[in-house]
Amino acid sequence: MSNTKQPAYLHGYSTKKVDPDLKDWNTPYLTYNPTKFTNKSVLRYSLDKKINLTIEDNDLRFSYTGKINLDTTTNYPLNPKGRTDTAERGKLYYWGPNHASDIVISRLNTETQNIELLLINRHDTGQLALVGGKADDNDYSKFFETAKREFHEEAMSSIDDPIALEILDKIINPDLYQVCYTGYVEDPRNTDNAWMEVTALYFNLPPDAKIQSTFDSVLKAGDDAKAIQWVVVSNINDIANAYVPELYGSHNEIIRQCWPLIIKAHSQIVEIV
Repeated sequence: MSNTKQPAYLHGYSTKKVDPDLKDWNTPYLTYNPTKFTNKSVLRYSLDKKINLTIEDNDLRFSYTGKINLDTTTNYPLNPKGRTDTAERGKLYYWGPNHASDIVISRLNTETQNIELLLINRHDTGQLALVGGKADDNDYSKFFETAKREFHEEAMSSIDDPIALEILDKIINPDLYQVCYTGYVEDPRNTDNAWMEVTALYFNLPPDAKIQSTFDSVLKAGDDAKAIQWVVVSNINDIANAYVPELYGSHNEIIRQCWPLIIKAHSQIVEIV
């Protein structure tokens, strides 16, 4: 076992890295002996109670990666990206895919002409990250409802006054988003038998000083977020040289997938202006 220092939120997971040449399940690895780990909170609160799954159970589990393969010995779902050196569910509540929604929201700051992304600082890692969270009952089809709920919890601290809720309805609106990514994401909580999959939605805040000021007035970190901030990624006159800081998990890749929509949205703004 490696002596690599492990962050507290990953205690229980293996610290070893699987050789890239041995990650694929089709590659023989006779001495493979992953750490078995399922967090106590998962055992206590997860609705996915089954320990020994059947093929029929897995047919009910939707994955953007396609058909879920099973371990021939345990019947556990197999991570489509291969071995991780941690078996069972870790800190994830469902066998196989654990579905979530992430929000990419940008604005053209009316004062600075900078393009900015709304990001949080996570409580568990301290890293910058997109607003987002897991789907209720692991229902991937309710991606918009999940995104709106998580935005209310993480970016508005569940504020329930009428003005805040009106702003939430106007900005995180089912007629205003575009899906910019769906699929498997690299996440430090992934295991051999449980992994994260995401639907990412893109929203653009209008370049109106009053709207932006009103929106900012109701932003307040809550739930899994310890802070929230607008982060400059580019200037409207130099959009080709955008820079996004290192983010949690696969969030940089999600933003890369969304970037054509961000460029299009802000190019249209420039044309209108």
